[in-house]
Amino acid sequence: MRNLTSPVGPDIRIVGVGGGGCNAITRMMERGIFGVSYIAMDTDSQKLRETKAEQKVALGQNITGGLGAGGDVGKGRLAAEQSYKEIKGALDGADMIFITAALGGGTGTGAAPFVAQVAREVGALTMAVVTTPFEFERKRRMQIAQQGIQALSEWVNAYLVIHNQRLFQITDRRTTLLEAFQLADDVLRQAVQGIAEVVTRPGLINVDFADVRAVLQSAGPVLMGLAEAPDDRPAEDIVKMAVSSPLLDSGIIGATNLLLNMTISPQTPLHQVYAIADAVARETCTEEPNIHFGAVVDPEIRSRVRLTVIATAFVSGSEMLRLIEEQKRRLQGQNPSPALLASQTPLSKPLEEPELPQFHLALRGKGSSSSDANA
Repeated sequence: MRNLTSPVGPDIRIVGVGGGGCNAITRMMERGIFGVSYIAMDTDSQKLRETKAEQKVALGQNITGGLGAGGDVGKGRLAAEQSYKEIKGALDGADMIFITAALGGGTGTGAAPFVAQVAREVGALTMAVVTTPFEFERKRRMQIAQQGIQALSEWVNAYLVIHNQRLFQITDRRTTLLEAFQLADDVLRQAVQGIAEVVTRPGLINVDFADVRAVLQSAGPVLMGLAEAPDDRPAEDIVKMAVSSPLLDSGIIGATNLLLNMTISPQTPLHQVYAIADAVARETCTEEPNIHFGAVVDPEIRSRVRLTVIATAFVSGSEMLRLIEEQKRRLQGQNPSPALLASQTPLSKPLEEPELPQFHLALRGKGSSSSDANA
């Protein structure tokens, strides 16, 4: 079941639940994520046949007849509960589980929280990466999606919500509906890949699974940023690309715990690596952020740098307001670059192609979304 090209390491599994989740893992497999395995779970037998996942779990066939949940969240939940043994068998032994689903329909919204519950039962670090519907998909689907997010938050360590409606801010009038859903799937892929490959790809300076677990199990909101740019670009500009996006509500101000991973070429100067790490730390505006740092040298990246930032353990509300005011005063007292100003104003389009957008996650201590097509 494991990716045979990966070294021995943490067992990371990506689970697509429902039509939208299965679509997402199909796209992930096409693009390739190093060192992970894929599991498809759905009430729709036809959708399962179409996916190329190594393992497939048909949910609640006695309830749905293999025809899907018909948008019925309760039926989606019952189908998952009926398939408990199969779900547990597919998840047992995993170190980390990503659950992808498109919320708003029956299977993704109803079954994904139960899958998360089983993931918690087997002891895996669990993150949900989900999408919410476009506004044209009706208010009811959005309400169902919000209920799904709430249900997921009770069982996962961290959850990342991608709002499909915000994709309009990074597309134009020529973008087709199919392209929009493909973009949503690709955003899901980037989010999962950005975290999974932090630990699955061997590096010059390794970020191990214990680092990821320490960051993702810390209580409080979490932010993830990704960017790719020429390695001679100013360090502050590269960091701004990672922490400024139309898909995000805020930056990393106030974060006290950071996981930072860079993929660099053999020619990337040491001073640039240091400058980027220092710029990330300064972007938090906190005095002594705890940084878990890793670096991977990849000859194929060719004079570019790829940056992944995961920020957690944000300061309290009053302290956050103070840090924001201090940053405003600091910016007013100097002549900031356009990239620095970008952190105060949402970007209307990516700074450079191919830039990877960033995402906002919410984290819950353990124990405490494309459309859900055909679900």
